[in-house]
Amino acid sequence: MSSTPQDSAIPDLAPADEAWLRQFLAAARSHSPATLGLEELYGFLFAVVAAPDLVLPSEWIPAIFDADEPVFADEHEGVRFHRAIMTLYNQLNRDVQEATVALPECVELREPAERNFEKDAPLMLWASGFAQGHDWLEEAWDVDLPKDVDDDLGTCLGALLFFIDPKFAAALSNRGNAYQKKRNFERAIADFRKALAIPTPHRRAPVQHLLYAIAENYRQQNDYSAALRWGQKALAEDPDNFRHQELVKEMQAQLANKD
Repeated sequence: MSSTPQDSAIPDLAPADEAWLRQFLAAARSHSPATLGLEELYGFLFAVVAAPDLVLPSEWIPAIFDADEPVFADEHEGVRFHRAIMTLYNQLNRDVQEATVALPECVELREPAERNFEKDAPLMLWASGFAQGHDWLEEAWDVDLPKDVDDDLGTCLGALLFFIDPKFAAALSNRGNAYQKKRNFERAIADFRKALAIPTPHRRAPVQHLLYAIAENYRQQNDYSAALRWGQKALAEDPDNFRHQELVKEMQAQLANKD
């Protein structure tokens, strides 16, 4: 996270500059097709400012265009872009530090809720931009966190990424299974926990299956205390499940042998 001093004088991006930025990004797609739209940009920059480490503008600005360098018609356009983008960055960074983050006004929620899955839905676009930023900074998030913080982070990520696609939960579960088969247990756990955070009506995998999968991946890493904690959660959801019972008994025995 950037360490810009908390200062209420840091301004929001002016509506006129936001409108200009939207038009500029749309026009930039003629030579850089992967350029983020305005709603995607808001999500992307939120991921950047919320990252554990400071990311320099020289790194994240090219990522907006998925190019080595952005293309400007002239010097004036370049100056206006950099002024607008840094104002937006500073605004979001201020909001993160002051814990006043909210969806931008351009991200209008649609009713009923299912309409937010539509490809042009502002919330879906924002979530897509956030996902791109988080994936781009994946290594930055590969840090050791206290268990409770790590659990909360997985829940938050699941909620933030939920509206990318109605099949998002199934995709996460499938990718988690693939990571587990490759013995990439940390990434498997991350995917299962994101899937767990998705509301039940939109999550096909039963909660007890996801809880057990998380416990099993911790067991594979010999992290017996975490495996026991998640195994007990799975057992609470499905007390008669033999696999859950056996995993809990095994983890309790492993921990007892350590004492």
